[in-house]
Amino acid sequence: MIACVKLICALCDSTAVVQEVIIQEFAYGVGEQSVVLSVEVILNKCTKCGFEFLDSSSEDAREKAVTKHLEGNGLQG
Repeated sequence: MIACVKLICALCDSTAVVQEVIIQEFAYGVGEQSVVLSVEVILNKCTKCGFEFLDSSSEDAREKAVTKHLEGNGLQG
């Protein structure tokens, strides 16, 4: 469930911001060791100007996905 928080668009200062849960894919690693991880994040969208942005919860979700990947490969204890 998405929390009821009044968000303000950083581009136009509107409070007409809605949230949507999306799947975000991102690359982790370099070269042949690189993998694509996917994670659910909250996308914030301004309905006035169209600006889209993520917040710190998205970064937390990506960090958890990396940790889960590393633990699953025996790379982190």
